[in-house]
Amino acid sequence: MKKTKGLLLALLCVLGLSACGSKEAISENEQQVLNNATMIATQYVVPTLTYFTDGTIDKSQLDIYTNDALGIVVESAFQFPANGYAFRTAVDNFVSGAEEIGGITSVGDVTKAEINGTDVIVDIQIFGGTRNAEVEVILANDIVTPTLKSASLNPQYSMGEKMKKAALNTVIGMGTVFIMLIIIAFIISLFTTIPKLLSKKKAPTETEKAIDSAVAQIEANEVTEAASDDSELIAVIAAAIAAYEGSTTTDGFVVRSIKKAKR
Repeated sequence: MKKTKGLLLALLCVLGLSACGSKEAISENEQQVLNNATMIATQYVVPTLTYFTDGTIDKSQLDIYTNDALGIVVESAFQFPANGYAFRTAVDNFVSGAEEIGGITSVGDVTKAEINGTDVIVDIQIFGGTRNAEVEVILANDIVTPTLKSASLNPQYSMGEKMKKAALNTVIGMGTVFIMLIIIAFIISLFTTIPKLLSKKKAPTETEKAIDSAVAQIEANEVTEAASDDSELIAVIAAAIAAYEGSTTTDGFVVRSIKKAKR
């Protein structure tokens, strides 16, 4: 029994040592990259972006520069290399984020600094008037020119606030789905209603009634004239037949139809 306990303890010690040693040690060059990126993020990037949130610099002044020109201006004026578009986006994010946390009151410590492939990520604690936030600064993994790639001010919410926001998003999403289903059902119902409406005859107007009456009268006159012409033709043919037969009257026969002879 004692031997078994001893083996288990030894196994736990080995696993503990292996777990402790599983974290890869960074090289001296990587450590220098991290130190340089942390210094730029804390001493240059965050203070510069804060100037746009407290009114020291009006962000509308950036509108006169193109993205390429803005990168040059930032490097010469604020002493750190930056992508012009990334810096412009970071300023907009900081201004809106600062309003949400009630303004930036102070800058805290670095909470994380790590190398992720071609990027160096530095997280810094920010204290605000109504809530705290965290700044995520991403720089290029380059010890010579660690160019700013992005920076965002992310407000921190309590668990209750997160749950409330999640519930609100769920209600909005479900409400949108139900509204769309109702609209689709209404459109489908029109597929049976529209043909019925189209099949109903439109009541004729007074003008249309007058036109129809005139057309009917013209047709009736044409039929009467055709019948009158046929009667005259029948009488002539009957008289011709009577003369041929040597009779003076047409009482002995009746002409019932007239057909044109085929020649």
